[in-house]
Amino acid sequence: MIYNYYCDGAATLNLINGEYQRQAGGWAWALIQEDKIVAEESGGLPMSTNNAMELTAISQALNHARENTQGGDTINIMSDSAYCINIFTKWLKGWKVNGWTRGKKHEPIENVDLIKEIDKTINALGSNFIGVNWIKVKGHSNSQWNNYVDGLAVKAKKENSVFE
Repeated sequence: MIYNYYCDGAATLNLINGEYQRQAGGWAWALIQEDKIVAEESGGLPMSTNNAMELTAISQALNHARENTQGGDTINIMSDSAYCINIFTKWLKGWKVNGWTRGKKHEPIENVDLIKEIDKTINALGSNFIGVNWIKVKGHSNSQWNNYVDGLAVKAKKENSVFE
């Protein structure tokens, strides 16, 4: 069986006294099968970043997959975040080899705890799975399900804001 998880995050920075400050973040995922919503979840934090919320959506979707799928299944993670897609298709292997640092200067990786958690969840899925596919979708376009999870993430962000 194929499980299509659409994932998105949202966050706001406000200019306060001449400095940008984190405001609130929201995340959401929806499991779509046969063009129908099978499951969904969203949440947020009063202070976060967009990238952290994008990764949280993926983490929560993979936790759902771990608990609700069986061997032989394929999991598709759809995200409009090039950052997230690139982590798991291009950068992760090198970061692990370099002791969870990046670049020639071994710079720290932002959101490394979330990335490690996602990597651990993927490994926990086991070898019976066909795999996890990382699919970049165009954000804020005519992708019905990406727009849907974006709306859920924005709503969760507003619900968790200490400013709105």
